[in-house]
Order: sequence, then structure tokens, then C-alpha cells
Amino acid sequence: MENDEFTALKIRELMINGNISVNDFFDSLINRLSKVNSINQLSCLFDKEYVLRQVNKLSELRKSGVPGGRLFGVPFVVSGDVKTELQNHLEVDIPWNIESSSQATIVRRLIMENAILLGQNYPSDFKNLFLNSDIKNPYNPKSVIGGVSSYAAFVVCCGLVPVSVTSQFCGCVISNALNVGIYGYRPTREFTPLTGMKIFSHTLDKIGLLGRNIIDLASLSEIIFGDDGNDIVSNGVSRQQIINVLNEDRFGKIKLLLFKSKVMHEPDSVHRENLRLLKENIDCEIVEMEFEHAFSGIAESFDNIYYSELAANFSHFSESDETIFNSALKKKLTLGKATSAFDYLSSFKLREKFDSFFNDIFEDFDGILTFVEPNGKREANATVEDEEITKIWDFFGMPALGIPVSNSKSPVPEGIQIVGKKFNDAKLFRLAKELTL
Repeated sequence: MENDEFTALKIRELMINGNISVNDFFDSLINRLSKVNSINQLSCLFDKEYVLRQVNKLSELRKSGVPGGRLFGVPFVVSGDVKTELQNHLEVDIPWNIESSSQATIVRRLIMENAILLGQNYPSDFKNLFLNSDIKNPYNPKSVIGGVSSYAAFVVCCGLVPVSVTSQFCGCVISNALNVGIYGYRPTREFTPLTGMKIFSHTLDKIGLLGRNIIDLASLSEIIFGDDGNDIVSNGVSRQQIINVLNEDRFGKIKLLLFKSKVMHEPDSVHRENLRLLKENIDCEIVEMEFEHAFSGIAESFDNIYYSELAANFSHFSESDETIFNSALKKKLTLGKATSAFDYLSSFKLREKFDSFFNDIFEDFDGILTFVEPNGKREANATVEDEEITKIWDFFGMPALGIPVSNSKSPVPEGIQIVGKKFNDAKLFRLAKELTL
């Protein structure tokens, strides 16, 4: 299969129509995955028999003449912090509780659409939590990809799966995706039930989706969004109609806001080139505004909420357990325990204060344009430091999409991040489609 055909929708189409054999496709894919895992010394949960049981089920459906499901035959992987039957089958010891039966809601929903779970990386333990992985960036071998979503980004980048699902608890989904030249998406938190995922902060945790194009990510979102009857935050939230919005007429002239303040990345030469490419190829107006003090205190408020809830969720561990915590985790827990109730509750007040501010922004602009950390050198096993610019959008729960940009001035993949209005993820997808170069 050609590289540009290796998308979720194309794989489904070819399998539904019988153009490719389910068994032959996965025999080849399993061999490739084994080689890639071996060459790159990747530590992941992969069980050939488990995969083949899923494949044989779909093969029988195909022979019956009634293959169905929006993701029929589409392989995917998830990060280790998402509960799956694969973990149960291999008797992996997960060091803290996850409330669900055999697998997370998002995994169950994908499999119900006849997608095939190909594997996942090992769950985070206390020794590597909040640390960079040791997975090398294929485009920048002197650097690792980043944090918890590195494996999910790597297998999409290498063409082993068209899409992957990962947890987002330390702000790395979009930057990891753009580091390897793929799309990354962080939804509005309320849309996605986190049942069956490790919870560090029930307020700020999210999922991340990674893929090779916008349409695949939109299709996955329609499937996994919506109340599951268990997750309190997504209670009462219905499924979202994203594909229909994605296929609507073009925007016309797009108007984007580029914030400029101390906590935002100042556009360097690479980012300036990305801006030039956008203006040159898209009917787009980019307005730069100075907001020197508008976001002061947000990073601190993010930490107040995140570290407090993290400390509370780890409160049941004994002192003997804490001896195996790494220094990054210990630091966050110490800060969380030291946060006062006043500071914790005041941080929520700050979130409410900005609601009208952003409502006014999106009355005048289609989206907010931001930059992520340049694709530089990241050390294996170094502490993952949340960027302040990432904390801002995580703090407000706003959806964001990372879009790769081909830039001749950069030898490694780069990209832009587009932030949308909360609960309006469908419009964000349509905007991202227009901005894809």
C-alpha cells in the first residue's frame, strides 16, 4: 500500500470492497511491526495471537458478505495509560487502580467499529513517570520524540498504524506529533469519557489523538466522543457531528489571532517562515496582538490544580512505595501537598474569569494561532517540562490541533497549533482542513 493510501478511511474502503485481504494485510503489518520494534528496541505490549484473533473475526465477517463498522480493519495503538484487554491477557501489573471492566471506553468504542488493537507501550511506572522516553525521533536521531505519547506518535510516523490514542497528562501530544510530522489533536475535555484511563488530575487530564490526516482524526472523534454513563465530566454530552461540518463550504477569508506575550513563544525564523507560508498559500489574515500581562498567573494556577489533584490521587501510597518514585514525581507531589485550599479554589475562579474574554475573541476570530517548542534536542529520561503555552490551553480546556508545515528552512518537521473555542471542535477541524498546506 502506498504511503498516501495508508489512512484509516482508505484501509477500510479497500477491505470492505475486498481489494485487499484482511489476513494478508495484517500478516505483513505484524512482520513490519516486529522488525521496527526490534530495530528500535521498543518496549511495547504486542501479542500476535491476540491480534490474529481480532483479524480472524473480521475475516469471517468479510466472507459472510456483511462487513461493517466505520473502522473495519483499521489498526490502531494506544498508550500504556489506557486500559486494554491486552494488559489483562499479558498479566501486566498496573501500579494503581483504573475504574473499568476489561478496557477503557474509548478502546471499546473503536473495537465495536471493527478497528483492530495492534498494541500499546508499557504502562508508566513510578520510575519513568513524567520523564522523556528513549524513543528516537526518526527525523532527528540525536533527539528523542518526547514524553508519554512518544510510542503512539512513532508508530503513526513510521506507517505502522494510521491513527493512535494516547493520554495527555503532561502536555506533550501536539508537540510530539509535530516533531515527527503528523497531526495531533487535543479535544475539549468534556467530550471524551476517561473511564478506564489512569487519572492524575480529574480536572486537567485529557486524551490525545494522533494521525496522518485531519479526516481520520475527525472520524475517530465522532466514535469516541459522548457520555458513557460513568465519567462525571462528560456526563450528558452527546456524540458530535464533525464530518458533516468538515465537509461544509470553505471558510472564505480566515482570520487568526496570534497572541504576543511573555509566556508565548516569540516567532523565530522558522516560525516566521511558517507564517509566511500560511499567508502565501491560504486566504488568511493573521492579526498579532500584544497581551503582555493577560496570561500572568495562569501557569501557576494550572500547577495549583494539577499538583493538588495529583497529590490527592497518590495519597494512598505508603512511604515504602514512595522510595521508588522518581525525582520529578516527588517534586510535583511535594508542591501539590503544599498548595492551600485557598490557592486551589482561586485557580478555578481564574478559569471562570476568562470565559467572557475568550468568547469575545472568538466573535472576531476563527481561531488562535500559537507555536509549540521548536523541534530541538530532547534528552532521553529527562524531566518532561510543561510549556507555559501548553498549560494555558490545557488550563482553559480549549481544543487544539497541531498541523505539520513543510518548511524548507527547517531540516526537521515543524508545525503550527490552532486553538479553537471550547465545545466547538467541529469548527476547529474545518479550520485545520483549510490551513493544511
